[in-house]
Amino acid sequence: MLRYQSGSTAAFYANNELKGGAIGFYGVNSYAMEYYLDARLLRYDTIPAGPSLVFTTAEHRDSLIARGHAVKELKSFVQFPVTRLDLQFINFYTRESALDKRFLILVNHF
Repeated sequence: MLRYQSGSTAAFYANNELKGGAIGFYGVNSYAMEYYLDARLLRYDTIPAGPSLVFTTAEHRDSLIARGHAVKELKSFVQFPVTRLDLQFINFYTRESALDKRFLILVNHF
């Protein structure tokens, strides 16, 4: 089940690949990431100037692009709220349609 919690898988990825770089939540929250991440965690209402590592949803990523930010996707992670199991998720054949995605992106604000 842990692999369907995007926050924990993103934290494991960041711990191994990004080695302590601060990550900011933008339009999303993850208690699992707060627990597993070995780096500083920030919360953004607006993206600061300069490059920023951001954990977000597709909708919020697209809004950054629409506002002229340069966005580079580092990795995407599957997401399902495991506390809300339903038949669509439990059934292997329909599980994919029950999943959402979260993204770890590098954002430059110009």
